[in-house]
Amino acid sequence: MSVRWRFNWYRQTTADRIKPLFVPDKAPRSGVHFDVKSKLPAMSVPARPEWSVSLGPRSIGSLYTLQPGNYHSLAELGAGTVPVVSCGDDNNGISAYCDIREHLYRGKLTVAFNGMNTLTAKYHPYQFAAKDDVAVCFPKASLRLTTELFIQVMLNRERWRYSYYRKCFLEKLERVVILLPLRDGNLDEDTMARVVEATPYWNYLSERLSQTA
Repeated sequence: MSVRWRFNWYRQTTADRIKPLFVPDKAPRSGVHFDVKSKLPAMSVPARPEWSVSLGPRSIGSLYTLQPGNYHSLAELGAGTVPVVSCGDDNNGISAYCDIREHLYRGKLTVAFNGMNTLTAKYHPYQFAAKDDVAVCFPKASLRLTTELFIQVMLNRERWRYSYYRKCFLEKLERVVILLPLRDGNLDEDTMARVVEATPYWNYLSERLSQTA
């Protein structure tokens, strides 16, 4: 194996070329000892404070009032500037830009009833309309942006429960349960904010969201 460099596709091996090759039957001795670890810089990991998070179940129906989108067929809508959200994955679920002047939303989560990735949740900080293959989520109580983004992530972790063949619908979505940080029986929005704001792209994301709010 150690002499393969002597041959290649253009300088192929033959019986006459292989015969004189020397194959040692003992490992070569070496008096040189190099301690790799002693040459590496010392690393010290600072102690991290313990962070205890109490998780509890919450159903989506207890957090949101759910409403299907208002439009069924894009073919019935004229071209325009309002993004229409459907159950697709690309472009944050936006499937077309149409001329729509009613049933518009802003700063809401949508959850896919259908599609290849059923139950996919997406947040839309801009004005949009929605097809009836997604649910638009209206918080039952005031929620921070970081809380809604945390809920979005936890919902997306449950997508394995549904598929293109096992679709979700409004009543099923209301019963979907996710685990969320709780404190004294209430949503621990401070902890959720710490988690979301610790992500590498939070500064970039929060800046973009503030521009579209």
